[in-house]
Amino acid sequence: MKKQAISIALMTLLFGCTASAPSLNAFINDFYDSNLVTTFGILEDDAVKAYVSDDLRVLFSKAREVQDTFATKHPDLKPRLVDTLLFTSVPHDQPTKRTIQDIKEVNGIYKVTVSFDAIEGNDRCADKLFISSNDDLFEIADIELGCYESKKLSTLLSESIKDHQK
Repeated sequence: MKKQAISIALMTLLFGCTASAPSLNAFINDFYDSNLVTTFGILEDDAVKAYVSDDLRVLFSKAREVQDTFATKHPDLKPRLVDTLLFTSVPHDQPTKRTIQDIKEVNGIYKVTVSFDAIEGNDRCADKLFISSNDDLFEIADIELGCYESKKLSTLLSESIKDHQK
């Protein structure tokens, strides 16, 4: 009986130590379940660093800095992306069902199509995540927001930086 308990404990420890890294699907679902998807505007670095690549974080940081400077210089004007959901193109007030439609890997970058179907009605849109993987860690390199105009998150941030520097 004692040997059996020790064997079970050892097996639990061994399997616990060799547990596989989180899957790509788990990463995607965790991202969409986070509060980032429902938060408006350009977020601070700490808020996005668990999910986005260093390059995208640099864009967020620069866009935030430029936006803050713009807001200080023009207190009566609203900065460009202040009321914008940046991580999904689905309207924030529309309940949807999320489905990972397609995952393709090319040269170490996963292109993931995520569809959003309206709970009420027949509306559907799809965003594309571009995800890189490094040592079993995933990070979003960019998002193509496809519900209205097909525009990438990096493009929105870059345009915001340029607009606010004028």
